[in-house]
Amino acid sequence: MQARSYWEQNGQCDRVHFRPVIFPQTNPSLGHCGYLSACHRKTTCKYVHYEIDTSPPHAPFVWECTSSKPYAIDSDEAKYASIHGPYTQLKRMGMDAWLHSALWDSLRSPFVAQWIDCDVRDFDLSSLGKFDVILADPPWDIHMSLPYGTLSDEDMHALQIPALQDEGLLFLWVTGRAMELGRHLLRQWGFVRIDELIWIKTNQMERLVRTGRTGHWLNHSKEHCLVGIRGTKANTYRSACAAGQLPPLLPWMHAGLNTNVMVSQVRETSRKPDELYAMIERICPGGRKLELFGRRQNIRPGWVTLGNQLKSTHVVEPILCRAVDVYQAKQCSRTHCFPAGDSLKNATLEHQS
Repeated sequence: MQARSYWEQNGQCDRVHFRPVIFPQTNPSLGHCGYLSACHRKTTCKYVHYEIDTSPPHAPFVWECTSSKPYAIDSDEAKYASIHGPYTQLKRMGMDAWLHSALWDSLRSPFVAQWIDCDVRDFDLSSLGKFDVILADPPWDIHMSLPYGTLSDEDMHALQIPALQDEGLLFLWVTGRAMELGRHLLRQWGFVRIDELIWIKTNQMERLVRTGRTGHWLNHSKEHCLVGIRGTKANTYRSACAAGQLPPLLPWMHAGLNTNVMVSQVRETSRKPDELYAMIERICPGGRKLELFGRRQNIRPGWVTLGNQLKSTHVVEPILCRAVDVYQAKQCSRTHCFPAGDSLKNATLEHQS
């Protein structure tokens, strides 16, 4: 209300405005819904909800130059103006190669988005080849009513994660109940935990989520993602940490570019912040990346996504085509499928489930 009063008096305001959404069943005396935009029962919920108010006429944004000598649009000064701070620091460190735009072109993943609709428990993960980065958001059994199926602890122990990676990183989302189980699984799969990311959840009003659907004793306003390293550097990493020394990095890893905290608005149930992808791609600009238990919104270029809610399959790498053929052949005993070999023959597969 203060922002709207300011707009009415001054004609413009740079704050975000919200207006109440009143449904037939809404009882304003109850106040606003604790779930706000994340409410699953808006058609029956009696609390007040909100939407962004776009009615105040915002002044159009105008680019202005504070320099008395503006850069020519095609000049080197203009090219590096937006990264002047990093440019100076990298130059000082002798890392001139990072200053050329051609480098970023070379780091872009050559792979298109690929995804496989499957039950990860039944899929032969060893047939997918090796990956530099694995991201997993398992549907942990948290003993609560959820709109999707869950995996038991035994199912998690049986996953063939070691077959996917000889050397690389694993990002594993865990719930409060599965925190210790996740750490145990990292050790079982041959990983050394090197860090932990925290996602601070905010609501539609950009405030801390205080009414969560998880947590038996306290409402959980954050989630954790364990980060593990696997390979020849893993034991060295453990020894270095024990000795209080700076641990070694994999040759393709870029350290010191990210924080371990993400602050992002909650969306659909179990959906994680997209900021994590950018974080991973800064750490590992190239290489093969795999996401397990992904959904449609997780599909993205440079990644292979596996999950049972993808509704279709699309692969272009021959090794993935062969893996899909084998999986489909196994499913023939349960449901009708196409002849094995079709996906490899066409080097692409689109199978609508």
